[in-house]
Amino acid sequence: MPDHLHCIWTLPPNDGDFSVIWNMLKGRFSRAIDRGERISKSRQKRRERGIWKRRFGRI
Repeated sequence: MPDHLHCIWTLPPNDGDFSVIWNMLKGRFSRAIDRGERISKSRQKRRERGIWKRRFGRI
């Protein structure tokens, strides 16, 4: 798997909530793959997967 992902999106009219859409995409992807990565205690506490960076960049 590559170590990063680039996306170019066109959001629906009057919908600029990029964060919610990205969060839903990450959640669905994360639930669809096997759990096998090492997860730190802080990530376990926040119910985060180890496959994602904590923050995303916006241009």
